[in-house]
Amino acid sequence: RERHREMWRSTLVGVFLVSVIAGTLFGAIVSRMPAIPYLDPITTSAIVAVIGAVVSAMLWEANVVGYLLVGIGIAVALVAGRGLSSMLRRGVVRLTEPPPGVMPSLDGVMLAAAIVYPLASFIL
Repeated sequence: RERHREMWRSTLVGVFLVSVIAGTLFGAIVSRMPAIPYLDPITTSAIVAVIGAVVSAMLWEANVVGYLLVGIGIAVALVAGRGLSSMLRRGVVRLTEPPPGVMPSLDGVMLAAAIVYPLASFIL
């Protein structure tokens, strides 16, 4: 039982890292590209975060449906963190403009880190 719990935690950390790094990286790349119709950084980071969670769960032979739901939670937290970053740094929520500051994309990562373990322990 203890071995199963350690494997669950290590898989959760791996899925979280892959999902957050991929979502944040691809969102940052798209935000620096010239305008492409139907492609914005918020949607890109959310979709890539969910795909990263599912693919990494498949690679580690974990519960794919459960980690799909965890990936959706991570994606929601990344988008909400972008809004929180804008609200804290500007005083107004503006999702269409990049928030000022040195590392505004870490706000979504911190929010995702705060919700991933309670969410995963509820779902998995």
